[in-house]
Amino acid sequence: MTPAEPRPGWAHGLAALVATATFLMIVLGGTVTTLEAGDAEPSWSLAFWKWFRPLEELPGGLKYELGHRMLGTVLGFLTIFMAAVLWFKDNRRWVKNLGIAAMLAVAAQGLLGALRVLAVSDPQVQDRLLALFGSGEDIAPAISAIATVHATLAQLIARRQQDNRIQ
Repeated sequence: MTPAEPRPGWAHGLAALVATATFLMIVLGGTVTTLEAGDAEPSWSLAFWKWFRPLEELPGGLKYELGHRMLGTVLGFLTIFMAAVLWFKDNRRWVKNLGIAAMLAVAAQGLLGALRVLAVSDPQVQDRLLALFGSGEDIAPAISAIATVHATLAQLIARRQQDNRIQ
């Protein structure tokens, strides 16, 4: 290694952990979709202690959906931590920017997931989406559009991480 490049260390391990958690998040999201468990818990609480419940106590689909939310929360905090580590500890500008881009992409995914849940459960959000998408009184096209963007962004994030691991 040249002196200009930092040695792989625990920041590399943290990035690998984030990539692994992202892969698991996509698999769990696909499981939620396949089992049609996406609306098993139609509320979106900002109280994190309501999200982190023992999964063995929960029935079928709720276990997968809340597991997906819990993993998403952990992934969000891991990505914020990784971006901060890269920002302060790595000298390469492109690595710093990649860490920030990953953090923003994960935040966008979380917001899309929250919007997807609220589109089903919150009448005010439904009204705003109906006005935005102009779909009359049927909220289904708006929910489908959000779900499609959410799933596509997840695939783009996974593909980008795979491309970076190959380089």
